[in-house]
Amino acid sequence: MSSKMGDKVENGDNMPHITQIAAMEKLSGSRFCKYVKPKKRLTNDAERITGIVMTNANTMLVKGKKVEAVGIRVAIGELCEWLEQFPNVSLVAHNGRWFDFRVVKSAIESIGMKDRLYKCVCTLVDSLPIFQKMYPGQSHKQANLVHSLLGTRYNEHDATADVDALSKLISFVDLYRKEILKYSFDFSDI
Repeated sequence: MSSKMGDKVENGDNMPHITQIAAMEKLSGSRFCKYVKPKKRLTNDAERITGIVMTNANTMLVKGKKVEAVGIRVAIGELCEWLEQFPNVSLVAHNGRWFDFRVVKSAIESIGMKDRLYKCVCTLVDSLPIFQKMYPGQSHKQANLVHSLLGTRYNEHDATADVDALSKLISFVDLYRKEILKYSFDFSDI
């Protein structure tokens, strides 16, 4: 299971807000994606980088196109419903230990959904140290790895594109579940 808990909104709080959640189950290719209405106004930099804008009418636009966005409680609830269909879920995110999973943990604790998500997820995996070990001496930013290893570029500020790219990277280096799980941890470790 690859995941990306979306591009976040820097808002002056200690923890960014989630604006998009995406995940993919690797074996079946089943996908999940939800846009999330941030609780705070997006900064100009966040809008520029992500292409996400909230209008005065509380409508979310992504690169000028209207998208359906829900509150964080609904998004996490729907993510849990989607995850519940799979056994032994491992969420994988690039730099997840230091960013994505911390943001998710903060969000689920703030809305009282920690127990529900924890029941759905067996382990968390940060792919960054895996690629650091395999490819020392080069940039380990996910977009740079995609370019150097796969010879392509992608929209790195779209959670769905991030998930697809990470899945392709993992496939390219032939990482199997057993190898990935050597780098696993759980929410209590962050």
